[in-house]
Amino acid sequence: MKNNILKILEVLKSYKLGEKNVEETVVISAGNELIKDISWIEMRNILARLQTNKIINFKSLPYDPTVIKSGVDPYNDKDKNKRYYRITLLKGFDDYRQKQVDIHQKNDNQVCLYISYSDKTREVLLNDVIILAKPNYGSVNSKVFRYLYNNPNKTITKEELQKEVTKETISKSMRDIVRELGFEKELTKIFFSASKTNIIFRNPITKQDLIELSHPKFRINIVSPKK
Repeated sequence: MKNNILKILEVLKSYKLGEKNVEETVVISAGNELIKDISWIEMRNILARLQTNKIINFKSLPYDPTVIKSGVDPYNDKDKNKRYYRITLLKGFDDYRQKQVDIHQKNDNQVCLYISYSDKTREVLLNDVIILAKPNYGSVNSKVFRYLYNNPNKTITKEELQKEVTKETISKSMRDIVRELGFEKELTKIFFSASKTNIIFRNPITKQDLIELSHPKFRINIVSPKK
């Protein structure tokens, strides 16, 4: 999820027509689709910060529908209550924007949660710290989880598990097996998508995954797992 600074930089980049690291002046509207949810106060603060860092120079403009830059009308929303800015992109703008993009991508791809498992200890660990479960040796739960652990991020059918994992009949639902392995409530939603016949084990979980799964501020809840 892009932060507001990066959103503004992306809008500025979209108006830029010249070569990299060449000064250019553009006009943008605070009502632009990408930045319309940013308050005008925060917008000004971000622009002021970029100006202090010698990335841009900016000036607020009154509404003037005759101002057109390279065939693009920044006032196409025709809303006189919107604020407009004439912004000069200084020579360091492109390098600065790319640096912010790289930082954003690195943060989004940062692993926040992961599951580890060892055949020797049979412990299902969250972030190598919290023991979620220690399934009994040779049990259906241990065999199923071992297979899921070795085949993450893809759809596994119950028929596939039955064929590849155990000769025993898997009478439990996928959801029941997940719960018995200590993945309760939020952990289940984060690491698994399960139905009666199919299951996906997601591992590891990045910051972006948590945002997309609507758990941006996940808090660990320790539960007592079943064996």
